[in-house]
Amino acid sequence: MIQEASRVLKPKGGITIADILMHTDELTREEAAIMEGLKTNMYTPNITHIQGLITLLLANGFSCINPRDITEHVIAPTDYYPPDEQKSNEENPPQDIETLLTGLQKLLREGKAGYYIITAQKN
Repeated sequence: MIQEASRVLKPKGGITIADILMHTDELTREEAAIMEGLKTNMYTPNITHIQGLITLLLANGFSCINPRDITEHVIAPTDYYPPDEQKSNEENPPQDIETLLTGLQKLLREGKAGYYIITAQKN
């Protein structure tokens, strides 16, 4: 997405990203399971580390990068795929959606993840 934005934007064009981003890669086994459950059962892609996204923006010709942590103003998402639509297999049993959302809220409350609005400008 970042590469395509860089390709199509004119110089000084802007991009805005709003998403949950990780602050740390150091997760407990339970937290790692929550993250894997979100990816699998809620079709959420890997949640990027904030520094990784900033590095990616810089590498693709963006500057004036302004990450704003708005976690305290955001309520965790409540929309989800019904349990019968969850992807699961022997290696990844289905997880309860409420458990996953509670785990995500815990990561946000403990500062291991944050909800951001990031703006950047193409050079």
